[in-house]
Amino acid sequence: MLAYTPSGDLRTLLINFLAQGGDPNQPPQPLRSAPDWGSAEAVRDRINAMVQLLAMSPEFWLR
Repeated sequence: MLAYTPSGDLRTLLINFLAQGGDPNQPPQPLRSAPDWGSAEAVRDRINAMVQLLAMSPEFWLR
C-alpha cells in the first residue's frame, strides 16, 4: 500500500497492533480474553483493521 517498507514509529505501531501484547516475532494469534475470546476470526478482523490504519496514516497519503 505504501510502495515501500514502513520504518520507525509507523512500523512499530503496526507490529504492536497486530501482536496485541503477544510476541511480535510470531504470526498474530487470537487473544484468549477480550476482544478476541480465542476466535480466529478476530485475527482476520485485526488484520483488516491494520490495513485501515495504514490507509489513514500520513505516510499513505504522501505516497
